[in-house]
Amino acid sequence: MTSEILTELQIIKWLLIVFIVAFLAFVFFASSILWGVFQAKNDLQDMGKSSSFKLLAEDLLERGKTDELVVEANLILDNFPNHSYAKYYLAIGLNYQNKPIQALKIFEDLRDNKPDWAESVDPYIDELKQKIKESKPKLV
Repeated sequence: MTSEILTELQIIKWLLIVFIVAFLAFVFFASSILWGVFQAKNDLQDMGKSSSFKLLAEDLLERGKTDELVVEANLILDNFPNHSYAKYYLAIGLNYQNKPIQALKIFEDLRDNKPDWAESVDPYIDELKQKIKESKPKLV
């Protein structure tokens, strides 16, 4: 009788262990899915912010208002330091303001932290490096 009880207790113990492991796996996967949904929601919100800022930035560029563009981009970056479009348009604005070193740093930072931007910023980086090289005083 005692051995039957011990056997049943061992079975119950293993069933509890399996149940706990299954529950923890469920919690892990459910939290992963919820985190993904949360990130997707944030990405959609950021896309909305990005597209409205992008429209504003393009308008300011077309009208030649680079000072306002730099101010607006910096305001966005104060609240969202990794905002790609704000960095991109800030660098463009600084380039138009003839601040190539600052623009180059921002473009390089954008490319290094967001490799998918490389195709967009590499031509600017090359142009700015050339501009900086040509602007340095030459020894005679």
